[in-house]
Amino acid sequence: MTTTAGCLSGIAGVTAVGYTATGVTDPGSIITVATPIMNQGTNPGCSTNWLSEINGSTTITFSQPVDYVGFVWGTPDSYNSFSIYDGATLLGSYTGNGIGLNSYENFFAIGGQNFTSVVFSNPATCCFETAGFSYQLASASSIPEPSTVFLPTIAGGAWLISRRLRRRSR
Repeated sequence: MTTTAGCLSGIAGVTAVGYTATGVTDPGSIITVATPIMNQGTNPGCSTNWLSEINGSTTITFSQPVDYVGFVWGTPDSYNSFSIYDGATLLGSYTGNGIGLNSYENFFAIGGQNFTSVVFSNPATCCFETAGFSYQLASASSIPEPSTVFLPTIAGGAWLISRRLRRRSR
């Protein structure tokens, strides 16, 4: 987890999600938000709508794996928790301890992990406020296609064999 200043991610290539009084707007169309979702007006520090969890949890599920999520943690409290999952496997859980007011929190997958869902939890009466949620689809660019690894190996092996056969025939 890293913290950056401001109300937006600051990470290139992310998809920003908006909160409205009736739900969530996702230009990437890959998230599903489990109720309850509470909107408590506008975050005065960021001029955006809040998603606020009161005495329960809100789960955001991704229909495609992502390798980054971020959000403004409005008023962090020690009893707020944010958890990240890959399927049923808990990858990490964080509390509001030591997080500054209206700080943008960035969470990156490591070691080939992917995120399939995140959970905002708050067991107390009030509140886990978030704004400026964003995500990034998992990148497959670091994993070579089998054909890009295999074909050069075949071509190189064929060249080497042909060179040895030519030498024997001389």
